[in-house]
Amino acid sequence: MNTETEINIEKSANLTRGYCRVTGYGFHDIFKSCCEDLDYKMIRYPIKDNPILGFSEIKDNDKIIFTNSSAILSREIFTAAHEIGHHILHLNKGCKELVDIGNFDSNNQHEIEANYFAACLLMPKEEVQKFIRFELNDKSINEWNGLDIAMFQAAFNVSFNMVLNRLNKLKIIGQKDITRFQDSKSRLSVSRLLQIVYGSNTLCQPSNVKQVPAQFMEWVIYNYREKLIPKSTLEKAFSYFGTTPTDIKQKDDEFKDDNKSLDELIKGLNE
Repeated sequence: MNTETEINIEKSANLTRGYCRVTGYGFHDIFKSCCEDLDYKMIRYPIKDNPILGFSEIKDNDKIIFTNSSAILSREIFTAAHEIGHHILHLNKGCKELVDIGNFDSNNQHEIEANYFAACLLMPKEEVQKFIRFELNDKSINEWNGLDIAMFQAAFNVSFNMVLNRLNKLKIIGQKDITRFQDSKSRLSVSRLLQIVYGSNTLCQPSNVKQVPAQFMEWVIYNYREKLIPKSTLEKAFSYFGTTPTDIKQKDDEFKDDNKSLDELIKGLNE
């Protein structure tokens, strides 16, 4: 990317972040921000045997983001930020759907731009500089170690490698520093480093969260009450998200359509 493109992406990321209620250095819950602050339809589901990390889509007037919650949490957080980038930078300009497979390490220009947007959104330059000043007390980079990088991780809710890449991009650390910090990670795992500085290693574990927009379940219940689907389909829909329907009654004894499948029901959301 040229400098002009980078500056424009940074501006877009800063503007987007300004719409979100970020009270610390990093997002406390980027998935909640997607829904409540940016008005995206956020879907999280663990698809363990599938290489897809996430995708972005515009369906009618709905802006949809999907993330694979079987990826470790720091990876899923980056995926969400990456998909927001696709919405802001690409989907708003005529493209309707983007599916991201693998680890985003692609030479595709859209992927490079979305990665840069995610880095700027999650670790803005100004917040990084404030963290170094106020949390690390401006100590010399030569005195930094793996625990300091883990402190960045905990504050910004990102991966160890993303911290290194972002600090390198901002010209705060060089390649020799990266090698030194990677050596620290080899001697003491990222999980252990986070446990020491943060008291938790959740960023290194998958959340396996199952989350869908509320109107999906409302639509399922409506179809059941109107006798458009049998109870078995209702129960199947609820079972996907680890719950069961209670106190939901139909108007009459007969179904209007006994054969409507869950797939057909989901398609009905888009009609």
